[in-house]
Amino acid sequence: MWRAVGSTYGIVTSFRQKSVKFIDMQRPSTEAVAAFEKRLNLMHEDSPLMAREGGERGRFCYDKPTKALWVTAIDGQWVLVTRVQVASRTIRTAAEFADGQRLRSGQLFHFDQPNDHDN
Repeated sequence: MWRAVGSTYGIVTSFRQKSVKFIDMQRPSTEAVAAFEKRLNLMHEDSPLMAREGGERGRFCYDKPTKALWVTAIDGQWVLVTRVQVASRTIRTAAEFADGQRLRSGQLFHFDQPNDHDN
C-alpha cells in the first residue's frame, strides 16, 4: 500500500459511521514496529502475538508513546497516521482523535467495513 499512496495522499475510511481521512501517514522503521508490537503484546498477554495475527487489514490502535494511530494496511504492514480529519471537522492530531473517540492506548479497533453501516 505504501508504494501506492506514499505519505501525502489522503485515504478515506470510516469509524463508528463517520468518515475519517488520513492526512499525514508514514511508514514506521523496523525498530519502531518492534517496540510497538512489544508494547502491544505486553498489554494483551492473554493473547500473545496479537499484534501480528493475520495482518488483518483495517485494524488500528492508538499508541500514546508515539502519539499515532497504528493502522494495518491491506498488505499486513503497519502504517503510522499522525493527523486525521473526521467528517465536517478540522484536521486533528491522532492524540486529539483518540481523546475525542475515547480510545485507550493499546486498545485494538477496526475501521468500519463497507457494509457495516449500509443496513
